[in-house]
Amino acid sequence: NYESNAANLVMSHRDHYVHSVYVFLIGLAIYNSSSAVQTAYREYYMEYHKDETDDPQDITLKEHFIKYRGITSLFHDIGYVYEIPFEQIKSYGSQIDGSLNKIFLVYKNVDFWDDIRNRPVSLLKDDLKILCDFDKTKHLSYSLDEIFTYNIKRRLIGNKERKVDWNHVYEVLNFKATDPELASSKNGHPISITDEIYMDHAYFSAKILFDILLKHIPLSEGLCDKRTLYDYMDVLTAVLMHNSLFKFVIKSGHPLELEEHPLAFILMLCDELQIWNRTSFGVTSKGEMHAMGIDMSIADDTIRCAYRYDKDFESKEKKKKSLIKMFPDKDSIFLNDIKEIVSVNVEGSGLKVKLDVDLPKFDEDERYRAEGLSDGNLLCVYELANNLWKQTKEYWKKDDVWEKSQDDFFDAKDFGDLDVHIQNSYINRAKELDTYLFRCGYFYTDRKLGLRRMGDNETFSQDEEKSIIRYEIDRLSEELKRYGQVQYTENDDKIRKYAIIPPIKSANEIKNAINKCTGLSIYRFKQ
Repeated sequence: NYESNAANLVMSHRDHYVHSVYVFLIGLAIYNSSSAVQTAYREYYMEYHKDETDDPQDITLKEHFIKYRGITSLFHDIGYVYEIPFEQIKSYGSQIDGSLNKIFLVYKNVDFWDDIRNRPVSLLKDDLKILCDFDKTKHLSYSLDEIFTYNIKRRLIGNKERKVDWNHVYEVLNFKATDPELASSKNGHPISITDEIYMDHAYFSAKILFDILLKHIPLSEGLCDKRTLYDYMDVLTAVLMHNSLFKFVIKSGHPLELEEHPLAFILMLCDELQIWNRTSFGVTSKGEMHAMGIDMSIADDTIRCAYRYDKDFESKEKKKKSLIKMFPDKDSIFLNDIKEIVSVNVEGSGLKVKLDVDLPKFDEDERYRAEGLSDGNLLCVYELANNLWKQTKEYWKKDDVWEKSQDDFFDAKDFGDLDVHIQNSYINRAKELDTYLFRCGYFYTDRKLGLRRMGDNETFSQDEEKSIIRYEIDRLSEELKRYGQVQYTENDDKIRKYAIIPPIKSANEIKNAINKCTGLSIYRFKQ
């Protein structure tokens, strides 16, 4: 909600929360399909984590990847709450004539935040020694910026070709919030033109995440061993480097190798690949044409991507920055930007990941034909699924014919108490409501529009109701096929009897479920 409201005042900004889930899922797909990634991850963490384990206190490598990769990807952009206000002031200042050196925001109280002693929960001294590489440095630090620098160096120092001034890395971190004109500089001299100064959200993401981890993991109780502390620092340093720190301060002409820091490598790669289906909030980004979808395949160590755009934009938008960079010629901007930060398509590398970006695809159908027009806040789908389940209990009775009718389905007090397959089916139904409504000439939204709103006493026509029920029967049929119960999809009666959840009896179930969501209304977009 913060991003969708505040980012409207920024010149260029897109969704980062749904984006983070996509980034997580792409990483899982790559790990599942790439032997190079699996090998690098195994060699990186094999000292402590095995493919299988008999110790109930330990986790396997796959479980390790899901846990630490999950934290890394899902939290990597939470620091945007600090970058957005900075960009808002820049956006406003750029519209005012006068000096190129405009005012910009910086943050106070940063030194207090950086000192890890200023926490309600404290690290034990022995744990702090591990995080500071005390045996090697003989220097105990309470500065989180310095601890971050230690742990980036610990992981990347093996690449002797990359010449890094680690004191400069620490100084840049120290300047991120208080002196961004210095932190943004490539030569150490303050930048005077405000448009060239940036506030790095990754820095704030890492520090926020440190506080979250400190609160929710047993660091203060001395229960985390050295390996676990290092694992969490790998998460934090991956988040810290993903935006600009590695590219502008650490890289030194050498993109990140997979075996140097697998979590950081996969985060950076997936973060670059995930550019489709992102809501634009910014003043200028709203007018740009971005990819609607992607065709992605991963065969062993080759990732192949083709991004999808509207057919209408095939010719007139080719010169737009957001599309022209996608064409895979010898100067492919998109692919070259990725190769600048992570080592892909490098011949002779022991652990090689190949990335192919094909020509963009232009769909014949209009932009929203497949997805509809409906929108709402990020929790809308879950709330709809919950309401649909409650509607089912109102429209169905236990003596109705439904093979999977169980007491816990009707007696459950909360949606979360239901079997996970039932929850998923309702969530899938909620996601499809947009399509059902669109095909009948309706959509729902939480915005107040000057269109005809469906009244409280208004009902769907018989044809519209038949259409909605038909589409839902087809969805339930596909669901049964997915679970291997093909014999139940021969006719509608069997689908109704054996479906994962009871079918829709009336289109009013949909209407009531939507209307019970805070702020949502149904509108008709054609007469």
